Amino acid sequence: MTRYYILLAAWTLPVFGVCFYYGGRAGRAEQSAALWKSQSDEQSQKLIAVRSQLTECLHKSIQELKDFNRMLEDSNRRLKDDTKELRESAAALAARNELLRLRAEVARLEDMDIGLSGLTPAATRERWKRVHQLQARLEDTPVAHVPELALARAEDLFAACPDPLVTDMDYWAALSRMRTAWEGKLVPLMSAAMKVFVATNSGQFPTNVAQLAPCFDPPVSPSLLARWWIYTGKDDAVTQLIVQRTIDPEFDKIWMITKTGRHFVMKPQKQDEKSATSGVGSEELRE
Repeated sequence: MTRYYILLAAWTLPVFGVCFYYGGRAGRAEQSAALWKSQSDEQSQKLIAVRSQLTECLHKSIQELKDFNRMLEDSNRRLKDDTKELRESAAALAARNELLRLRAEVARLEDMDIGLSGLTPAATRERWKRVHQLQARLEDTPVAHVPELALARAEDLFAACPDPLVTDMDYWAALSRMRTAWEGKLVPLMSAAMKVFVATNSGQFPTNVAQLAPCFDPPVSPSLLARWWIYTGKDDAVTQLIVQRTIDPEFDKIWMITKTGRHFVMKPQKQDEKSATSGVGSEELRE
């Protein structure tokens, strides 16, 4: 019997030892797993916190960048507005100086009693009254202060008002006649500059009116070219003109200069009318 218990003990003790061993390992594994899970959860929380901080910083940086871009856009807009106002102020100042010069010239000629030949003294006095009326309308009409005002002379005002100035239409027509007179002084210079440009550029037509500036003799102010633009017809190489923008389409004539330097003028026309000279409708030449 004793031997039986001894054998039973000898057989069961290893089994219990193995069970206790692996049981201990399993317990330690569970403890390790629990510890790892705890550490993993802690790391996850830290990563989530870091990610949250980074996301917040990113959103804040993006917002700051948007605010900076908005501020930059506002600054650029103000700079453009200031530049535009500065240019307009400079143009207005130049126009004012020309108007003052013109007023002094009108006064000087009136004091000298200079008028157009063929008018009686009474008719001459009446014409000078119209000149003063037209001059006042010119000074009060900023849109009429074109760069060509620098070419204006008192005689231009005198010649622009042969008829009484009663209605707005009368004044518009007179202002247009003045512009035509001023433009007529510039166009021959433009034609000569075109010939020089084509001759010195292998027969090429200018792509920008400003390219003609160095070709003027004598030189002219670049501002006098501001109202001119390049017109290219549907046939491109055949119909290329330098055309002047009109101020009043109802009254203003359209000056045009060809590649050969030939210049001509188109009277105000209806949209469906065509110029017998160029074959181009006047509405096509209004940029």
